[in-house]
Amino acid sequence: MQPVRVQSIVLDHTHPKYRGEGSIGTVIYSELGQSIIYNDKNSPFTAKPLSFNISHYPVPQEIVYLIRGPKDTYMSSGESEPYYIGPLNVLGNPSTNGIPTVLDEEGKYYEGEYFISDRLAKIRPLRPYEGDITFEGRYGQSIRFGSTVDSEKSSLNNWSNGGKIGDPITIIRNGQHEDINRERFELIEENINEDHSSIYLCSHQQIIGFKPASTYDESYGQNIFKDNVGEEAQHTNESMDSNIEEDITLNTADPLPAHELIKNEELAQLSSQESPVAYYDIAPTEDQAIDVNNTDNLTTNYIVPNNQANSLNTTLG
Repeated sequence: MQPVRVQSIVLDHTHPKYRGEGSIGTVIYSELGQSIIYNDKNSPFTAKPLSFNISHYPVPQEIVYLIRGPKDTYMSSGESEPYYIGPLNVLGNPSTNGIPTVLDEEGKYYEGEYFISDRLAKIRPLRPYEGDITFEGRYGQSIRFGSTVDSEKSSLNNWSNGGKIGDPITIIRNGQHEDINRERFELIEENINEDHSSIYLCSHQQIIGFKPASTYDESYGQNIFKDNVGEEAQHTNESMDSNIEEDITLNTADPLPAHELIKNEELAQLSSQESPVAYYDIAPTEDQAIDVNNTDNLTTNYIVPNNQANSLNTTLG
């Protein structure tokens, strides 16, 4: 394996070494020992990325390792070509690992057409914990496949509160918070309150110190209750135009009960019972009882409706 320095990389059709979409990711390289490298995009020294399903393309001035492998025409020609692995972790910086001693033809440190690591000087690498698998972008993005850790045996983090050691957690972060009290290469943990945006997929963890933007609709960037104040329709005393027709609100009628559910006249129900009963009761203050065998006559001031007189006489004898 041979270490070399990247000069440029094929990313689109504007590069002189573009040979179709299959050439995307190809790097133009030079020997590592050269002190001054010009951005010669026409150099014959090229190498393809070793992996095809995970892309980690270097930027100019980063170091990669070359390894030889078969060309796509190997079965007919038997030829091989170089593939690269890397970039190498020379500086331990997630943004760039180029060695800043190489200049372009203008005497400037060349890193690409628009990639400038000075703008990313405050991006720091994530602090790892036992068993973690992390992916870090150059611009402060990261994905951590981690777990609840033993806070007594490792650095404190804000997700190892609650649950059991080893409970899985996945943290997706877009944009790293700035901590002016730490050095550039000092390791950093995710901060749910200060990172630009993030997603925490928890399993029994309790995030320490989490501060929601709002518990109301203000967390969505607006207050609908305040915004709607004064939006009521304005009414005037002008006469309504004769052409305007008002809508009439029609209410659905209550459903009528089935015929068999309608209660019959109570006296009719009583007359149909197997055992005859008295059709009336008396006040509890009266010291007497009335039953079907009672032959007492009603008082003269008790008026019996005409439609029930015959029934009462029949029942009372």
